[in-house]
Amino acid sequence: MNVPAPLKGATATEDETSRELQEICQNVDQNTGTTKKQKWNRVQKMTLMTLALVNFSASACFALQAPFFPREAEKKGASHTAIGMVFGAFSFVILISSLIFGKLITRVGAKFMFCCGLFVGGNCTIMFGFMDLCPGGWVFVGMCIAVRSVEGLGCSMAITANSAIVASLFPGEVGLVMGFMEATFSLGLTVGPVIGGSLYEVGGFKLPFLVMGSLMLVIMLLALVLLPTQNDNLKKERSSFLKIIQIPSVIVTCTCVTIAASLFGFLDPNLSPFVDKKFKLSAFWTGFMFMALSIAFGVSSPATGWIVDNKGLTKSLMIVGQLIASVAMFFMGPSSLLPIPSMLWLTVVSLIILGIGAAVAEIPAFQDLLTITISHGLPDNFETYGILSGILNSCFSTGSFIGPLLGGYLDDIASFQWATTCMAGLLVFSASIMLVFKMVNHCKTSNSADYVADLEREPLLKKVDCEPSNCLL
Repeated sequence: MNVPAPLKGATATEDETSRELQEICQNVDQNTGTTKKQKWNRVQKMTLMTLALVNFSASACFALQAPFFPREAEKKGASHTAIGMVFGAFSFVILISSLIFGKLITRVGAKFMFCCGLFVGGNCTIMFGFMDLCPGGWVFVGMCIAVRSVEGLGCSMAITANSAIVASLFPGEVGLVMGFMEATFSLGLTVGPVIGGSLYEVGGFKLPFLVMGSLMLVIMLLALVLLPTQNDNLKKERSSFLKIIQIPSVIVTCTCVTIAASLFGFLDPNLSPFVDKKFKLSAFWTGFMFMALSIAFGVSSPATGWIVDNKGLTKSLMIVGQLIASVAMFFMGPSSLLPIPSMLWLTVVSLIILGIGAAVAEIPAFQDLLTITISHGLPDNFETYGILSGILNSCFSTGSFIGPLLGGYLDDIASFQWATTCMAGLLVFSASIMLVFKMVNHCKTSNSADYVADLEREPLLKKVDCEPSNCLL
């Protein structure tokens, strides 16, 4: 496995940092290409702490508006579909820009891209707090979409650099570290709605965005000091975006990730109005419902990452996760196909199960893509990590973009119960695609192995029945 060039920590000398990076190099078994498990050194711990802190703050800023923004938008005359467009604009920008940033990361530098993304995101979060001053109707919706789009650019830079740095510095433990990063991200998603709902009730629409945006800028300054600088000089071996996306296994994995990622976005515009109408919950308690979903996701993520690193089974885990999530969506409303009334405890339990299923479906994705790509002959270097990070983030963002639009549209034309039923069916369809592909690949692999085994059993020189009448000597 190729290990990137030395990192230079803000407080460490070049020699110290080079020595610690050399320790990472020595962890790679030169015969098998696998990575020996060792304790993390100072550079790894410092980087992990910084990335986790930024992940937490960024996700908290993203999620703080879920409990109250739909209600404020309805007061401005926005429909559920328009609200879904506001939430979806953020993800739409990420799905396009992540592919570009994934290719540019080795040219502009991972740290530079990471910190620039946080700077843009923090300022846009503050700016969004003044959207309540806009006139109602499509002027309000248009301004919200514009600010969220620019915020999406900043987030795209940060998360693309994040995943590439993790894959570079933690070879052989990508699943576990990705799971930990998702846990910190989920912690931010958990705390964000609670903080947002609380600050909203204390100081109105502006206060949540001013507080969290300012906090994000402060943490950006800390990241600028603590995060090591990646020397991203390109190696002779070059990765190809077109070659990667033409691999059938990559296409299947990306499709399933996109559908699984649409779950959280689906709930953003319509869960809050649903629980407000059915159970008369305040914004504060609605935030706690989002918290249940995020806690379940965050707790399940490291466990799923450990299984990925130690047992593999990436595609099997993704199939199981999508099936678990489909059951949760079916009972969340619950489905109109069931003779069961809406109950608060059932909705909360379904949210918890949904968080577990989403973690099991999404965490193995990066390791699965990395394994597939390297097995098809592409180089194991930082450029590959950047491209895969961009592709995966684009898939997540595509799902997050589709989710709010689909959820808002179905809620407008039907009901929350029918919307969750449709989402459950989509998850079953996604799991079925991956299962069929996995079975077909297994059959092909088995047939190839049997064919090779038969060839090995055949003698190199076959006995020929040679009669004087039909043999030429």
